Amino acid sequence: KDGWIWTGTSDGLCYYIPESDFFGTIGPENRGPGLFIQDIIADNDGNIWIVTYTGIIRYTKATGSTKIFPAGQYFVPLSADMSSNGDIWFCATDGKIYRYDVQNEAFTGIRVLDSEELSSSARLINILDRGDGGLIVASSTAGLKLVEPGSSRVSTLPDDSRQFSKMLIRTASMYDEDEIWIGTETGIHIYSLSRGFVTNLQKINTDPYSLSNNAIRSITRDREGGVWIGTFYGGVSYLPGDYKSFEKFYPTGLPGSLNGNVVREMQADSEGNIWIGTEDAGLFRYDPR
Repeated sequence: KDGWIWTGTSDGLCYYIPESDFFGTIGPENRGPGLFIQDIIADNDGNIWIVTYTGIIRYTKATGSTKIFPAGQYFVPLSADMSSNGDIWFCATDGKIYRYDVQNEAFTGIRVLDSEELSSSARLINILDRGDGGLIVASSTAGLKLVEPGSSRVSTLPDDSRQFSKMLIRTASMYDEDEIWIGTETGIHIYSLSRGFVTNLQKINTDPYSLSNNAIRSITRDREGGVWIGTFYGGVSYLPGDYKSFEKFYPTGLPGSLNGNVVREMQADSEGNIWIGTEDAGLFRYDPR
């Protein structure tokens, strides 16, 4: 909430203060060789929660103090998320999600993956908050799970097309109250809670406006509605918030695409067709119907 940027590395924790353009590191007792940081989240009480393979570190920014929750004593964490009511949740390697109990400084677990799913190497990825609709937990190969924290009831979101069985999920993000964007090794799959799978965004080699890479690692939506997509060896792709404003026509090499870059004139005929005259590739007729 102070605007600091926290960065986890394979060798400890760094922070950046935009106002002073300053980078710093948390003291040597909390970092060093072998401290591979997997996830970071800030809570509403000024704490920074740091997820590592060896356990969880709670760093209190105001005092500089730390509290360590060793994996051997609690669980091996994979990721951390905060719900809209301020609860801190963790995904763990044992197939459970854990909520941190502030009063007792303890964790309460809910089993999400069953023994069969765990034996097939499925693992939990991250947790999405639906408010009164509960939590949605993404798993690598067992699809999306709906969790009701009050009753600990867990169900698998329906998939009539069996898309979940074909994908390796790396991350998931709530786009709005109905849509979930799922980052996989085959691009972004958009899942609607009311309609099921909607579409699959992928890299198209001949399309400069497509994803830069199909191996998705992170998806973040900014306050303007734009979506930032981190890829594996493809850099970052950005999709503006109002991404359906324009339909683009340009040479892609695919059947039915426009083959010319230099458009001289366009005219509509009485039947609703658009005639496109190009300088370098002749005349095209486009039927918007």
